[in-house]
Amino acid sequence: MINKEKIMAKKIKKLLNKRGFLVHQHNSQTSKSVYLKIDKGMLPSMRISDHKRLNNDNCKYNVIKNYNGVRNEIVNGREKKYYNFNNLRRLITDIELERNSKIITIGYLRYKKILKTRINRKTNYNKNKYCEKVA
Repeated sequence: MINKEKIMAKKIKKLLNKRGFLVHQHNSQTSKSVYLKIDKGMLPSMRISDHKRLNNDNCKYNVIKNYNGVRNEIVNGREKKYYNFNNLRRLITDIELERNSKIITIGYLRYKKILKTRINRKTNYNKNKYCEKVA
């Protein structure tokens, strides 16, 4: 049976893909958490879970089932944003604003160039990995 976190991850991926984002999903081995990497790591990662994480992680966006706490906080010098499953519109808007800010900072052409480089690097890595296994 698929848990609610995976269903929510699929929904968020679909919304982000419609807006031109590349999204990679990773499911936790030890909990129900799902991690989404956005635009090949150009933007902060997202964590979808049924609990708030106490220790440090690199996820700026945290979508937590039935969450009613603070929306923003700074943990070890990093900004964390929290959403519940009903705040998807705000989440998507915040991610779009993050991308727009990054594009304003480094420029649209450079953003696309870096993104393309990361895509090509992954493709070449997979080709080399496959060739090593065959040889």
